[in-house]
Amino acid sequence: MEVVDHAFIFEEKNNNLNITELSPDIYLKAGDYGRAQLTSAPLVEEYGGQVKCVPFVSGRSSSSIIEKIIHNYLPQLASSEPDILPDAAPAAFLDRDGTLCKHVQYLSDPEQFELLPGVIPGLLRLKEAGFRLVIITNQPGIGFGYFTKEDFYRVNLEMLRQLSDAGILIDKIYFSPYTKAEQRPCRKPGTLLGERAIAELNIVRESSIMFGDSEADIQFAKNLGCTSCLISEEYSGEQLPDIQAKTLEDGVNLFLQK
Repeated sequence: MEVVDHAFIFEEKNNNLNITELSPDIYLKAGDYGRAQLTSAPLVEEYGGQVKCVPFVSGRSSSSIIEKIIHNYLPQLASSEPDILPDAAPAAFLDRDGTLCKHVQYLSDPEQFELLPGVIPGLLRLKEAGFRLVIITNQPGIGFGYFTKEDFYRVNLEMLRQLSDAGILIDKIYFSPYTKAEQRPCRKPGTLLGERAIAELNIVRESSIMFGDSEADIQFAKNLGCTSCLISEEYSGEQLPDIQAKTLEDGVNLFLQK
């Protein structure tokens, strides 16, 4: 990347402070943004700079290269080291927002995190039944710039603290930071993160289940080849879940009874 003079990480939810300090002649943003969405655009244009939104080219990104490497080679690497893999076990794949915790639009503040009723007894019963607990969540707010990965981690830390106090340990958390427009295979209903979990944690696919609150979660389960459970009282999607329940606890009980 010879054309890049400098790269840096910033903590702002927007880039306004850096723009004010640096006054770039041209300010580029990815194609999932429009000029109307950019609070920084008036700042740039005020001093005579230009704002450009660069369209995506399908399959051309560093992220897609990384995902391709993971998809093609991770199962092979994991299977070549069987001595470090845990014993085979089924998994409960879990959506986070709206399934484990109260849905807050673009949740980024740990103080707003609130476990839903039935989550703790449901997870305890799954653990007792020998299921690994694996969270797989879409977080497009990161891709849109509404919050940072660090905000996401802070919310997760509060979640893990509350669950740990109840005697529940999460085996692993996987997340996709991309928007729907970016069409990444790691974003549900794509199964890339599920396949990673199966390889890394030695999960028995056919005995596993996905708990979620959206049609994308149901389709993820169907694509992955496991049972689907919708945690919702109302649902009007085209994809029908194998199980539907009001709370996670109810869904776990129905699943284990089967």
